[in-house]
Amino acid sequence: MATEVRTREELHSFIDRLSEAEWEDFVDLINTYLDDRDLTDEEFKLIDEGRQEYRRGETVPFERLKPPESA
Repeated sequence: MATEVRTREELHSFIDRLSEAEWEDFVDLINTYLDDRDLTDEEFKLIDEGRQEYRRGETVPFERLKPPESA
């Protein structure tokens, strides 16, 4: 299923809805993309830190970050 993501908010929402298996596929896709780029040591360090935070459950769902909708 092709899904078009237009904004950062949509991307966060999309990621939050991924199953564990879909998450693994998504990470593999991103890693494949990143393998094609020349990253600095600092960028690799930041990516690794983000992965570790995710594995420890230190992420916050997008719904908790966005402001409540106006009535």
